[in-house]
Amino acid sequence: MIINIRGTSGSGKSFLVRHIMRLYPKQVPVYVSDRRQPISYTLSRSGRKLLVVGHYESVCGGCDTVHSMDAIFDLVRSSPCEDALLEGVILSDEVNRTTKLSQDGFPVVVVNLSVPVDECIRNVNARRQTKKPGATPVKEHNTRARVRRIDRAVERLGAAGVATCRLNWPVAFKFCLKALGLPRPRFPRIGGGSQ
Repeated sequence: MIINIRGTSGSGKSFLVRHIMRLYPKQVPVYVSDRRQPISYTLSRSGRKLLVVGHYESVCGGCDTVHSMDAIFDLVRSSPCEDALLEGVILSDEVNRTTKLSQDGFPVVVVNLSVPVDECIRNVNARRQTKKPGATPVKEHNTRARVRRIDRAVERLGAAGVATCRLNWPVAFKFCLKALGLPRPRFPRIGGGSQ
């Protein structure tokens, strides 16, 4: 299963992947000669392997840390892993390579995060202020335009026969867990109890 998480900046794509990565006891970073950071990770759990493309050594991770779109899709195509997890703004409005991957028999599901754009803008501005206090706020019209481009791209993928869904963050997380055969983690309740 290849799961492609899509959404604009601040929608929680990297956050979602980081939560999934924590559920794998074995994580092996994959390095190539021209990079300091990993180009991908191979994660293992109960004999099932997951490819995660890009690195997560910075706040914004994933495919946005890989130098080209072709390199991203080459990694997926050549991976011996049963599953792959991709995310990044760079991929969020891509159509042709994803469609070709699906047409070539790879089981692709595109998950479009339905986080309200105003929340995404707040998240990006908060991240900018944390990194550099006094930073210029994000240009809201650019973010809103990107959301429209992402939605159109996902519609085009669906029309081309690629499996797509639009999910809020908690449902997207549960969907990924189920698709990857992962148990649901137990999160502590407020007040210190467990659920």
